[in-house]
Amino acid sequence: MDPQAVTGFMKEHAAGGEEAFKKKFPGAFLLIRFRGSSPSLVYMPPDEGFSIVCGSDEDVDLSFETDQTLEPRHATFAYHTGFRGWTIQDDGTSFGTEVAGEKVTKGRPLMLQDRCKIKLGGGLTEVQFYLATTLWQRMSKAGITKSLKAAKDGAKDEGPNDSSTEA
Repeated sequence: MDPQAVTGFMKEHAAGGEEAFKKKFPGAFLLIRFRGSSPSLVYMPPDEGFSIVCGSDEDVDLSFETDQTLEPRHATFAYHTGFRGWTIQDDGTSFGTEVAGEKVTKGRPLMLQDRCKIKLGGGLTEVQFYLATTLWQRMSKAGITKSLKAAKDGAKDEGPNDSSTEA
């Protein structure tokens, strides 16, 4: 599972507008901030049994190999139909996992709330959980989706068959 840069992801998937985005991505996202690198996104579909294991081991789904405060298998994000949502479970780590400032109990899944902040280990790796609708709103507020629409509209206006460009 490879995280994608936020701007690149939005350029690739936001051109169709908000409704098309929400239809294509009905689930949730992890917005990842790893110290010293650009923010990135990972999509999580609302499928029973879906999970992402993260940690410092290269063989986990979401690897932060250079974060020595993470265990090889640090935490698991999962979707649960019965809960109608996503959870995080600390997999028995020495530095722990915090959600919204509260320590996650080892081995007990905790429901994730939209926009909650998650600190893995010693804090080099921070994650924020977003439902797709909320992520779109945040990207719009930041101007990313608006600038993509403006660029798309500008490209239409500057076409060679556009009568507005003729003298």
